[in-house]
Amino acid sequence: MSPTLRKGINVFNCPALTRALCALAVLGCATNASADTRSVSVTSTITGFGWRLIDLNPNDGIAPELTVISKYVSSVSIYDRDGYPLPYDIKDERQGYGSTAVHGLYGEASSDLSATDSRLSASLASDASAYAYAAASSDVTLRFSLTPHTGVLFNAAAAVDPAASNTATTELAAQATLRGWLDTGATFYSEFDDSFILRTDIDDPADLGSSAYHLSGLLYSGAEAATARVDFNNYARATLDGPTAPVPEPESYAMLLVGLGLVGARAAACRAVSQRDA
Repeated sequence: MSPTLRKGINVFNCPALTRALCALAVLGCATNASADTRSVSVTSTITGFGWRLIDLNPNDGIAPELTVISKYVSSVSIYDRDGYPLPYDIKDERQGYGSTAVHGLYGEASSDLSATDSRLSASLASDASAYAYAAASSDVTLRFSLTPHTGVLFNAAAAVDPAASNTATTELAAQATLRGWLDTGATFYSEFDDSFILRTDIDDPADLGSSAYHLSGLLYSGAEAATARVDFNNYARATLDGPTAPVPEPESYAMLLVGLGLVGARAAACRAVSQRDA
């Protein structure tokens, strides 16, 4: 055997080279093992909350009037990486109008609440196989009195804007609610409950789209003054769990084929040496 050929066979017989060729083949398979960044987000808004009084008996000489007796106002933003056990990893809670916000490793949530508007958002993004949960909510409850023969029509606009990309196991949820009822002890029953609800497990992000809804409800008193309550509540939540299956790129296949070809050449050279030495 010529020195040149024997030298070439010795190179192919080098253990370090064998390991390098195998690593190259594996690298071709794993080049695209990390998926692109997955993301999911949702915003839920209630705007223009207000009311209009209606005189149900113009001849009684009583001007319609609504008087707020008390109110409960709160909002909260939450971020968590496992959901169990409680408490959440990060929580920002506020009593009264204003804003809350939390920021975690994979996302954030926020709320902005005023007397007429509630704006919530929750968003997550990750390129790892990690679970994350972000949510925000707001709650406004007004207790008020109504003069006799008075109707009150409540109105608000709700909108939800969800978005997702490159997702695996993901859930979005949002709920905007406007409801009212007369306090116990009224001589008759009057209530309403109007909600806009979004809850979806995302299979195809292309199916997502913004939605808008008008919330409204009517309460009214009888021949006597009445006390009543009205809630306008808002909620938004996003969860993210599990990576997407990566799609190898062309260069990944090329690297895999090169690695496998070199490993095959090395195996052929080893067989040739074994047959010659036999």
